[in-house]
Amino acid sequence: MTNKYIQTKIFRLAWLFAIIGALLPCRAQSTAETAEGIKRELDAIKTEFVATLQLAISNPENLQSGQTKVNCEQILAKLESLQSRINETADLLAKREADVAAKTGLSEADKLELKQTLQNQKKPLDAYRKTANQLQSELKSLITSKIGEIHEIYKNFRDISGPEQAKAKVEARMNEVLAPYQPPKPKPTPTPKPTPQTTPTPPIREVPPLRNTSTPSGSSNKILSFREALERAENNDAYAQAVVSIYYAIGYKTDKDTLKAADYAMRSAKQDHPLGVYRLASMVENGDGFDKDLDSARSLKEAAFDGLNNMQGDPYAITALGIMLFRGEGGVRKNEDEAARLYRLAADMGYAPAQYNYSACLIFGKGVPKNKDLGIRYWKMACEQGYSIALKGMPQ
Repeated sequence: MTNKYIQTKIFRLAWLFAIIGALLPCRAQSTAETAEGIKRELDAIKTEFVATLQLAISNPENLQSGQTKVNCEQILAKLESLQSRINETADLLAKREADVAAKTGLSEADKLELKQTLQNQKKPLDAYRKTANQLQSELKSLITSKIGEIHEIYKNFRDISGPEQAKAKVEARMNEVLAPYQPPKPKPTPTPKPTPQTTPTPPIREVPPLRNTSTPSGSSNKILSFREALERAENNDAYAQAVVSIYYAIGYKTDKDTLKAADYAMRSAKQDHPLGVYRLASMVENGDGFDKDLDSARSLKEAAFDGLNNMQGDPYAITALGIMLFRGEGGVRKNEDEAARLYRLAADMGYAPAQYNYSACLIFGKGVPKNKDLGIRYWKMACEQGYSIALKGMPQ
């Protein structure tokens, strides 16, 4: 390539840009600089946004004081001003395109080249607009609802599980919001999986010892009526609050009401009653009345296990332990035999959910020898008490 060719090419480009300048002389040479300024300002806004949410992670009290919301509102105002600049610059380029198309004295090749140059300047603006719109939507969502929701989660977990776990919940929620604005994490280097012979066995809690039906102080071996449980619950009895939560959750002895079940579970769990903590875990696990969170549910069940294990003779606790053993939850290894034994123990105390669960074990031979006739007898016991799940039909 000769120097003469290069000089000719440079002269031609300069001439074409001079034509653009002649079309809109007052702002002819500002577009590229404006686009670069928009990029710098957008990057600064994103940095401020990330810093604000990271500050809420390190100091969740900013959520309660309202400082996080105020910061987000200020960032939103800056972003809306920047969006106006983006739109003005895009309108300017569109006007230039129209003027190039209408310009006389230019060949079609020159017009095409000018148009391509202008379109290349529009592309980054389109990307900036998309990012700004996404960030604006996220900011509005934070201001109107998400900050309040995350603060509520923080308060609940702080009261039940302590400040560290509550802070971890805030971090998890905030990181979900921040994910699109963070650089991608490097993929970890894969490590070879150990062979089955060398895989270490994780530590596991011992299967609970055999239980008797004696009633320790503070528990009951009878099934509470809904009226009695509700009266005691309203007097701040944590045990009764957990029982009322069970009744509302499964429609046993009263109509099903998920919101009331969630409220009574939370009230009981805040008093650290193991049955209340287990009820809260079950509802969080299923997303009933709370945001679904399997990790939190797992932690809560592990926290509840020892307390439930000490409530010997209590049908509600025994059934909860049976469920955890049947599924292998709460830090214990799956044990269908022990689960079926616990179901029968609570079933023979007259607890309908345990009667239904034990009937399923008998009908399908889970943890006990298969015995369909006996399974049907226990299923009918649950039906006679009006247990809604049993009334839908035999276990299938």
